[in-house]
Amino acid sequence: MNDSKECADNEIKDKLQSWSSGYHRLIITGIGNPIRKDDLIGVLIVRGLKDRVPSSVCLIECETVPESFLESIIELNPSHILIIDAALLNLEHGTSKLVSPEELQERQGDINSCPSSSNILPVLGTDN
Repeated sequence: MNDSKECADNEIKDKLQSWSSGYHRLIITGIGNPIRKDDLIGVLIVRGLKDRVPSSVCLIECETVPESFLESIIELNPSHILIIDAALLNLEHGTSKLVSPEELQERQGDINSCPSSSNILPVLGTDN
């Protein structure tokens, strides 16, 4: 791993740890299309986390229909929700980036061609 990628990965790890500190229920959703290769990354990450997270973390494989899980997510009453999805960000292939709900709102037309992802975001935004 090169130094700049390692530095970026550490920055993301630090931001995630800071963001998730003090959570009482965390939901991690994996979004992606199993037919479209790298678009499945969100689902694959969630699958990789199974049996590796505490019981206060709920993992959901949303595939291409995250809106179908809204009722379940609301019933779980999470303090934090992390959405993992492939996106068109004009970055080097394989680059990871944390994007705030506000940034997603601003860029909703050009981040992902899947309209369901942009429809779910206003509902799941947090005050944190």
